[in-house]
Amino acid sequence: MIRNLALFLLTLLFAASLHAGDATTILIVRHAEADQTPEVKDPALTAAGQKRAEALAEVARNANVGVVYTTQFRRTKDTAAPLRKLVEIPLAESPVARETIAQQTTDLAQRIAKQHAGQTVLIVGHSNTVPIFVEALSGVKVPAIAHEEHDRIYIVVIDDGKARVIAAKY
Repeated sequence: MIRNLALFLLTLLFAASLHAGDATTILIVRHAEADQTPEVKDPALTAAGQKRAEALAEVARNANVGVVYTTQFRRTKDTAAPLRKLVEIPLAESPVARETIAQQTTDLAQRIAKQHAGQTVLIVGHSNTVPIFVEALSGVKVPAIAHEEHDRIYIVVIDDGKARVIAAKY
C-alpha cells in the first residue's frame, strides 16, 4: 500500500512536471538496510535491504532518472543497483568525509541542481545527509531520519526557481 502511494505520488509529480518544461526533479533516499555488525567497515545490504532496493527500482523505474549519485559506501551503491540494472543509468560516486559532511552535501546539492537542470536525478545518501540535501535543494527543513528508518523518499521538483517537496514512503 505504501509503495503504491509513493508510486502514485511519483506519477502525479512527473505528470505535472511534463507541463513545466524545464523542471528539475530529484529523488532523495537513504540507503536500504545494511549489516549492523560493528566490525564490518563497509557493510552490504541485508536481505531486507535488498528487497527495499528492488522496491525503490520499481518506484523509480519510469521516472526517467538520468544519473544516480551515491557516496563511496557499498550500501548506497547497492541500494541504487537494481534501478541502474533496470534502466542502465550512470553512477556518480561522490565520496564524503564525516568531518565535512554537511558542507560537502550542501555543495553537491547545488552542483547537482546546476549540472542536471531539467533532468531527473536519484540521490542515495545517509540518515544525516538526506535532510541536508532536501533543505539545500528546496529551502524546506525536514525531520531527522531515525537510525532504523529506511523507507522515506523525498521528491524535490525545482521549476522556475521555486521548489516543491513531496515526502513519501516506499
